[in-house]
Amino acid sequence: MSDNPIPQSGRLEHIDALRGMAMLMVIYSHVEFVGIGLHTGFNAAVATFRMPLFFFISGFLAYTAGLGGAKLRRRTQSRITRQLWPTVLVFGLFVLWRSHELHNVFSRYLRYSIHDPLKMGYWFTFSLVSVFLVYALLLCLFRLTKADDRRMGPFFAIVTIVAAVASAFVMADKPASLLARMLSVEPTVRLAPWFFLGVCCKIHSRQLFSWLDRKWIVAVMAAVFIATAIVSHDYGHIITRVVLAFAGIFMAFGIVHQLRVRLTSASPAGRWLGLIGRNTLPIYLLHYFAIHTIHNACVHGNPFITAYCKFFNAPGVTGIHAVDVTVAYAAEIALVLCVAMTIALAVLALDALVKRYVPVLHHLVYRPDDGLIPHRS
Repeated sequence: MSDNPIPQSGRLEHIDALRGMAMLMVIYSHVEFVGIGLHTGFNAAVATFRMPLFFFISGFLAYTAGLGGAKLRRRTQSRITRQLWPTVLVFGLFVLWRSHELHNVFSRYLRYSIHDPLKMGYWFTFSLVSVFLVYALLLCLFRLTKADDRRMGPFFAIVTIVAAVASAFVMADKPASLLARMLSVEPTVRLAPWFFLGVCCKIHSRQLFSWLDRKWIVAVMAAVFIATAIVSHDYGHIITRVVLAFAGIFMAFGIVHQLRVRLTSASPAGRWLGLIGRNTLPIYLLHYFAIHTIHNACVHGNPFITAYCKFFNAPGVTGIHAVDVTVAYAAEIALVLCVAMTIALAVLALDALVKRYVPVLHHLVYRPDDGLIPHRS
C-alpha cells in the first residue's frame, strides 16, 4: 500500500472525493438557507469555508509544472467554452423557470445579469473563470520574464498577499458600482486569495503533503476551526472569516489527505464522493432548480416542510431535554445531507439520460473530466 498522494492510476482520487464533499456542503447550505429557511449554527460555520475550499481546490488543480504556451491556451479555452457558456445558458433557463410571464424573461435576465452580483446563485462559475483568467495572464507574464521556475513560488506568494489585501478592502462593506455588480467583483475578489493560495500550495505540494502527514497539524487546524466557530459571535468579521476559512480548508484538506488510501474508487464512499466531485459543474448548475422547488413548497405551506421547520427552528423550547436537542440537531443535519445527496444523484441521473437520448443538447453541458485534474507525467 503506497502513501503516495497521487495513485498509480494517475488521478488524484482523494481530491475528487474532497470536491464531492464540498459540493454536498454547498447543496446542504442551499437546502437549509434558501430552500426551507433554516438558520443553524452548523450551517453558518460550514458556510465560512466551503466556497474558499472550492477556490483553493481549483487553484491547487490549476497549476501544473511547465504550464504555458499552447497547453495554457487550451486550458483557458476549455474554461471559457466548457464552463462559462453552460453557465450563461443554464442561468437563462433558470430565469425562465423563475418567471411567471414569458414576455418578462429577457428583461429579468438583463436585470439579474447587471444588478445582481450573485447572479441568482450562478456567480460562482463566473467568478472562478474570472480568477483563472487572471491566473493565466499572470502565468504568461511570468513566462515572458524568462525567470527560473524556482521563482514561481515567491511570485505567486506575492500575488496571494496582494489579492488578500484587495479582498480585505472589498470585504469592508464598500458600496459597489453598477460595473462591479455586473462583473460580480465583490465575491470574485473576496475569494481570489484562496485560489492563489491553492496555487502556492501546489507549487510546494511535497512540503504540504509532508506537513499533512502529521496528524497533530490536522488536529490543530480542526481545534482552531471548532474553537473559533464556538467562541465567535460574528462570523462576518474579517479576521473571524479568514481564520475560519483558513483552518477549515486545511482541516478538510488534511483529513482527506489522511484518508486518501480509503477515498479511492475501490471504496464505496470514495466511489460516490468521487462521482460527485468529477461532476461538480452540472450538479452546481442544475441543483438550483431543486432548491427553488423546495422553496416553493415552503411558500405554499407544504404541511410536512412547515412542521419540519417549526420543530427544528426551536429545538431549545421548554420541555425538550438537552440530550433530545442534540439528537434532534444531529437528525436534522443527517436528513438535510440525505436531501443534498439525493439532489446530487438526481442531477447526475438526469445528466446521464440527456447524454444518452439527447446528445446534441448534452453537448452544451460541460463534462468535467477535461484534463484539468493533473495526471502523472
